[in-house]
Amino acid sequence: TYIFIGSALLLITVGFFKSFVLQHDPVIVHFHYVAATESLSLFLILRSFAAGCAALTGTEAISNGIPAFKKPEAHNAATTLTWMVVILGTLFIGTTVLAMSYHIEAIPSGNPTVIGQIAQQVFSGPLFFMFPVFQLATLFILTLAANTSYADFPRLSSLLARDHFLPHQFAFRGDRLAFSIGIVCLAMLASLLLVIFQGDTTSLINLYAVGVFMSFTLSQGGMVRHWWRLRSVKKGWWRSFAINGLGALTTLLVALVISFTKFLSGAWIVVILIPLLVVMFLGIHRHYLHVERERTTEIPMRPKDIRHRFIVPVAHLNPAAKRSLAYARSITQEVTALHVAHDRREADALRAAWEEWQSTLSERDCVQLALVEPEHRSLVRCLLDYIDAMQLQYANETLTVMLPEVAEVTPLGRLLHTPIILQLKARLFFRPAIVVTNLTPPTEESVLALRAKEIHHRFIVPIAALDRPSLQSLAYARSIAAHVTAAHVAMDEQEVKEMQSKWERLQKHLAPEEETYLVVIGSPYRSLLRPLLAYIDTVHAMYPEDTLTVILPEFVVAHWWEYPLHNQTAFQLKTALLGRPGIAVTDIPQHLRRELREIGMATP
Repeated sequence: TYIFIGSALLLITVGFFKSFVLQHDPVIVHFHYVAATESLSLFLILRSFAAGCAALTGTEAISNGIPAFKKPEAHNAATTLTWMVVILGTLFIGTTVLAMSYHIEAIPSGNPTVIGQIAQQVFSGPLFFMFPVFQLATLFILTLAANTSYADFPRLSSLLARDHFLPHQFAFRGDRLAFSIGIVCLAMLASLLLVIFQGDTTSLINLYAVGVFMSFTLSQGGMVRHWWRLRSVKKGWWRSFAINGLGALTTLLVALVISFTKFLSGAWIVVILIPLLVVMFLGIHRHYLHVERERTTEIPMRPKDIRHRFIVPVAHLNPAAKRSLAYARSITQEVTALHVAHDRREADALRAAWEEWQSTLSERDCVQLALVEPEHRSLVRCLLDYIDAMQLQYANETLTVMLPEVAEVTPLGRLLHTPIILQLKARLFFRPAIVVTNLTPPTEESVLALRAKEIHHRFIVPIAALDRPSLQSLAYARSIAAHVTAAHVAMDEQEVKEMQSKWERLQKHLAPEEETYLVVIGSPYRSLLRPLLAYIDTVHAMYPEDTLTVILPEFVVAHWWEYPLHNQTAFQLKTALLGRPGIAVTDIPQHLRRELREIGMATP
């Protein structure tokens, strides 16, 4: 940057000296005469004015980057902006005068550029070596200018995400403490524009200029409104009001002229896209407000008020099925093993094996087997019909569907081994008030707990905030066992203090049997999954005799397009835990009430 500014100032100084002191006779390039097609009208003047104003864009980078300045931010930003305007005005006016003095005309092909032609004539004779230096400095400054977007757009998108106008992922910092999502998104959009416009940067200026001057107009208009509100308490408000009003009118005029003259050259994209983006921002904001209302709505739930009922689909009477049944039986007596009798001989064989196995168990471990005659060819649909009927019959109880998993490391391996379970989980996810528990058996069958009395529960409930889903998940865990730990991943010390303070206030309002221990896990690299998985693995290794269950509170949105607005951390954690033997994963979905109304069911 300093090399470019220095070489550009040297270019202007030497050029002025040659032109006005030495009366240097420039080499004039001759072009074919082009007849004028229109007179010098007001519109032509406005068009030239708008084209010249496009060279002044870039000043918005200062206002966008105010949070990055040292204190006092506003004063330092104003000082930087002043110097930027002085330098920009000097370079712009200086090169314009040199172009007129040296009779430089723009070549239609754009090569060489106007400033390149000026440098070629000014840096002649003894200063010939400055021409390649100036060209290289121009190349490097353009490279840095392209990097400005990667510095400002992620920061700006994070502010919009913080105010709930963009997906919250844009506000998260990556391992390198940068807004990674914003950088990746900008790179993809920039690549798409380069492909669409075939790398022609001149055509891209039309898109850039319209958007920039519309932003200038909105910001200046906002300041006009700001000063008008302060007219009764702020002395000299009219001066700032007039300056911002003039700025708003000027930038609005430029935006309209560029939009009109360059509409067919690509400006139509911005003219159409900006209103669509505004609609998108408002839709995202409305969704987040709705989620916030649902998330913070208090629905009193006490562990003692929860009555459990389990359904365990059983295909074969193997150790995995027996462990799942023992897990369910250790929680409640209301356990039903469900088998769809597609094959009558297999069903009869299962019934015989079941009765023989039940005869060896105590009354506490016995489980009822329900053989369902298939009404459809789809096994998943038959299971769902039975589950829906049970949910309707026992509406006042918490229905949990227990699904045995296979200890496969990769998702592809689980998909190949248990396609029916994956289909059933996907369908149950969208059914309100149904809890799904996945239990992966240990790798060694010798440590399988096949009786209810052999299972000792220990729960971990990852929480992001003390909201309704987290409190309901904690109540669910406390209704089963006393060993319940809430785990929160904190990104910085301030967040640790805030969470601990809120947790202490919450515990004061709970009964002694409802109190829960909180573990705050530090994450210096701002990662959620890795420290949480490490903590879960540590607890599992410390208490190998206990059955560890991780309860995941998760919001279920109403429409498919709303899923990208959430980071899906619960889904990623669930996917990672399903490959860990001996750990049960309980998914407690929290459906938005709007979706409940759409499917005609009551709010829980």
